[in-house]
Amino acid sequence: MRVKWVLLTIPRYWTVVSHTHLGDSSLTHMRLRQKRILWITLAGNSAFMVVEILAGIVFGSLVLLADGLHMVTDVIGLALATTAVGLVMRPPTDRFSFGLSRSEVLAALANGVLLISAAVFICVEAIDRFGQTEHVDGGPVLIVAALGLTVNLVSAGLLMRVRGESLNIRGAFLHMAVDAIGSVGAIIVGLSVLFWNTAWLDSVMAMLVGLLSLVSGLALIRSATRILLEGTPGNLDPTDIKSSIMSMPAVDAVHHLHMWSIASDQTAMSAHVVFEGVDSLHAAETHAAIIKSMLQDQYQIDHATLELECHPCDEPPC
Repeated sequence: MRVKWVLLTIPRYWTVVSHTHLGDSSLTHMRLRQKRILWITLAGNSAFMVVEILAGIVFGSLVLLADGLHMVTDVIGLALATTAVGLVMRPPTDRFSFGLSRSEVLAALANGVLLISAAVFICVEAIDRFGQTEHVDGGPVLIVAALGLTVNLVSAGLLMRVRGESLNIRGAFLHMAVDAIGSVGAIIVGLSVLFWNTAWLDSVMAMLVGLLSLVSGLALIRSATRILLEGTPGNLDPTDIKSSIMSMPAVDAVHHLHMWSIASDQTAMSAHVVFEGVDSLHAAETHAAIIKSMLQDQYQIDHATLELECHPCDEPPC
């Protein structure tokens, strides 16, 4: 027997919400690890930034100076990322019911802008130096670049271990990855100057580092903007999720399906689910709980809001 009822007529039960609390132990543990790693990488890169800029000036290497100036953006970016993790871990309040989860997205957006700014500066300097005769001291350049590569690889490796789905950590990782490539370029310049006296390669390598920084910055801005505009997460297919819900017991239809990211590692969804042959509110909530469990297990959707109905919206009230 089908009993017609509409939850919209019962204010107390307008929606059924499943919310993985923002203080969930596994997520909190991951963010504590991220914060610790960010502090380590921030300290290491701050120290080496000073060394590399001074070395670039003293030894006349544009690629070292370019990489050192790029490390300024790294240090700023790492500081932003560290601050963002701290803000994200704050509990929700009445004014910010989801907490400050999108702080990490804003930090990633800022890091993207920093990467592009560094790219423009490096490319302009490289173009300006083309055709000019500049002395580059290959030996010291080689030593400093090798040290820089070590710092970059260690930092990138640490960040990779805790990156997860966090766009914030991805932004910090991109800074380290681009710097590692810049250090490799500086090593190549040092070797070429020592053995073949090809100082012009310094400008070429600086240009390549700048272009890579530009591409990385644009990609980061694109991902952050998608989250801020509440676009559907790229790893989720609405059609597939709708089909999965439709395959659940007693589900007759699904409509008004929306998905977005609260933060890069927290996905939210809302939908209207039409049940058939369900004769009580308790039974409907039981079916809804099963659906929400499926969404969490199969699609890692942390926050699902399901509005339960006994008929499609275009039908007259029951």
